[in-house]
Amino acid sequence: MDGRKNSDSGLAIIAILVIVLVVVSGVAIISIWGSKYMGCCASTGDLRNGSTLVQNVTSSSNKDLTSSQSVTGSSDSCGYATTIYSSTDEATTTNDLSPYITCTSIAVPTSTETTSLVATAQNSDSFPTGQLYPLPSSNRPAQTIYLISNGTWEHTLTALQGLVARQAPQIFYVGNPLDLTYLNLSAQEYPFNTQSLSTQQVLTKFIPEYVSQTDGNVNVVVYDSNEPDTDYYWETNTATTIAGVTGALPVGSSQLTQFESWFPNTNILYNLTSPSICPGCAETSAGGVAGYQWAWNTFGNQTNRHFFTLSPYGRPMGGDYEVEFKSFVWSMCDPDVATGCTFDSSQLALANTILDAYPPGTVAMGFFGLGGEACANCTISLLSERGILQDNTEVSLDLSFFSGLPTIRNAKQPAAALSLDETYNKSMTYVLWSFSQGDADTYEFYAIMNVYQEIDPVTGVPFRDEIPVNIQLKTLMAQTAPPVLSLYYQDPNSLADFMSAPSGGAGYQHLESMPNGTGVGSEYWYEQLSKSLDSNVGVNNIFIIWGPNGDTSAQIEQYIANWGDPAPSAIFMWAPQGQAPMICNSETCGDTLVTGGIPVMYASFWQPNCEYAGVGGGSECSVSSTVSQIRTSGHFVYVILNTAFPGYQFIQDVMQSLGPNYQAVNSQEFACLYMQSLGGSC
Repeated sequence: MDGRKNSDSGLAIIAILVIVLVVVSGVAIISIWGSKYMGCCASTGDLRNGSTLVQNVTSSSNKDLTSSQSVTGSSDSCGYATTIYSSTDEATTTNDLSPYITCTSIAVPTSTETTSLVATAQNSDSFPTGQLYPLPSSNRPAQTIYLISNGTWEHTLTALQGLVARQAPQIFYVGNPLDLTYLNLSAQEYPFNTQSLSTQQVLTKFIPEYVSQTDGNVNVVVYDSNEPDTDYYWETNTATTIAGVTGALPVGSSQLTQFESWFPNTNILYNLTSPSICPGCAETSAGGVAGYQWAWNTFGNQTNRHFFTLSPYGRPMGGDYEVEFKSFVWSMCDPDVATGCTFDSSQLALANTILDAYPPGTVAMGFFGLGGEACANCTISLLSERGILQDNTEVSLDLSFFSGLPTIRNAKQPAAALSLDETYNKSMTYVLWSFSQGDADTYEFYAIMNVYQEIDPVTGVPFRDEIPVNIQLKTLMAQTAPPVLSLYYQDPNSLADFMSAPSGGAGYQHLESMPNGTGVGSEYWYEQLSKSLDSNVGVNNIFIIWGPNGDTSAQIEQYIANWGDPAPSAIFMWAPQGQAPMICNSETCGDTLVTGGIPVMYASFWQPNCEYAGVGGGSECSVSSTVSQIRTSGHFVYVILNTAFPGYQFIQDVMQSLGPNYQAVNSQEFACLYMQSLGGSC
């Protein structure tokens, strides 16, 4: 364990987090002050938004949040759960939402002087304003935000959320333990009232004004509540598309009877379970292709061309945002999306038809829904060659609400992470631990954030204040999810630093497959967008994943040339793993204009996801095996942690087992020390 910043680590003090909005020359400056550490949870800690109380929730026989419920938190409520809240049994499943009362374990300055936090955000009186990223933004959230949570009705509720957001976001879906943390943080900065509603209450309140009607009857689209994987969830996804285009509300077949009892004036606009709607759309892969073909022919020209959504399993990939902005929602992949799936000629033909309708610069939201992730003819390659950006928004609810908040501008990383000053020692081995999957919202919002807030059980101090690590970050969250980015940046004592998500910060791309030239959608355009996003939040280290034929010196040189001045501080590669670091200069990369060269770091090895000290899953992590790999990897060891697991406790135990000649460093230190090892400076 690195104890350089831990002189007071024995003091586990419950702190008060205060966020002040200071208006100076028309910009809002977010500041904090208080005692040194905010621990896991106070024993009866209500979540308060300044003068506004976020309605807390205890267990109830009803899975909905109700306005009469209240919550008490405890230290036990700050666990490492990352499962999205979901329920399929309305009658028997209870709604114990105490796990959702999650604490923000944020270290704050010891003095009472205010400290600049995230630099500047846009003035709350003027948003929405100019965008950083080619995605639409919602209007400003309303003065009252209604909290809901019910996995059985999730598609219905998130679609209603999106329809309402067209006027102003008013509904906030609690789907994960950290959602209320982000809501609480938002309300501290931009105060609004909150109220919890049951499913029936929220439907009754908003349906009359926001859901389309035919002859005074409420329009709904019925989909199969128990849709099988074999048809790629064409019904569920298409119901979301139709909701956006027509204003009708998606209702699952299992929920239809209950819905009709609440709203006797229901009009079934489309029943996607009926063969008469889409002949040939059976519960098979061929039927799924036929279903999406019907949906594209019927509704495709009514959807927007800013983005579309790939949604394997029919999960809400930001379901509110999809409906609000009329996204075409589809996917052609079996559940094994990460490693690939059957992607035959008929699926590829339809995929090409749909993709060709979108211009370069379009954003593909969602997940890897076209034959898996990275094979020659699947998702990332198909998108990259068209100049379409992949923004993984997997299971990221409340994007309409988040995008209506002010965009964060000109932020700086936590000072402690950038102030570490090391001198190279040839007797030392330097180890960089990098939490990966920074391209996906579901990891950034939940999994990595939970790990980031791990507390050292011995000292009571957040691990992030004791051990330098690196976290891959979606720098575009400054626009799409400001509270998430803010929470990562709030702790001035954090030794964690951030590098861009793959492959540079503007979405996951295979750069060598992108179009040539400088037009929209080209590799040059993409890198300039990445550069602006990264510099906006003070990120200078770039993470790249090349495609199957990538990683030549010429391609690295081209990347650096496209990026321009100021050049990246360092480039970090996913592969080829095990290759020693290098300097990209005129001798190694070719005729580049970079003076002195740029460090290029290749991953030493990939630490698979495993379970350790209650964090992660699968088999038990082996400290001894990881120690052995590090000892045989040279003097600069760059370890990529799969999907953020295992967590900080594992890192601490590995470093202690390695002994005093091994030191954990973050990416800034890693690149700097490597330059020093070659006789240069940083």
